[in-house]
Amino acid sequence: NRPDGRLITTNFDPLFENALARLRRKEKFKHQTLVEIAPALSPPKPEDWASLVYLHGRLDHSPDNTNLVLTTADFGKAYLLDGWARRAVIELFRHFYVVFIGYSIEDPTLRYLISAFAAARQGNEPYKSAYAFAPYGDENGEPVSKDEAIQAWDIKDVIPIPYDSEEQHKNLWQELADWANDYAGGLNSKFQKVTRYGRTKPADTPDEAVSEL
Repeated sequence: NRPDGRLITTNFDPLFENALARLRRKEKFKHQTLVEIAPALSPPKPEDWASLVYLHGRLDHSPDNTNLVLTTADFGKAYLLDGWARRAVIELFRHFYVVFIGYSIEDPTLRYLISAFAAARQGNEPYKSAYAFAPYGDENGEPVSKDEAIQAWDIKDVIPIPYDSEEQHKNLWQELADWANDYAGGLNSKFQKVTRYGRTKPADTPDEAVSEL
């Protein structure tokens, strides 16, 4: 079966492939995931696309690593001159809800693309909403409030999912684990949560439960 979640990375390392191999060995994970490495990318269409995608290339894919999108010239070629990265991202936002993990809103490519998609949605173009996990707390020695983390993405028309980044982003890993468990449980997982949280009156329901619902 094809999964509902797809994974695209702009990192160059093969850590996601290593993690998949470990899952197959230790947890008898049987799903076979195709790997696509830039610039040889198929259009991300909902009906037939379920790959692990290296959008900016992968280390050691070629003897001299010539296909890495690393310098400003590489970005210009991938997104403007040749355009294969631009086409992939446009189709991605057209067909899928994108969730950014570990991204900064100041990332140059992300900043331009997000602004363009926000303007297109305001013009009723068929691009889906984007989301981002937004850390707050002590980020790189600088305190960031929850409101600041939310606002940084809000002004770019990206829906933030804020989390406290203390203890090496432990809360993010827990949130992702809970999300994965909910997905694995399907409708039954959702039904159990609604049943559990729905027993109390709305006024007595804690904020975390309201958010979960």
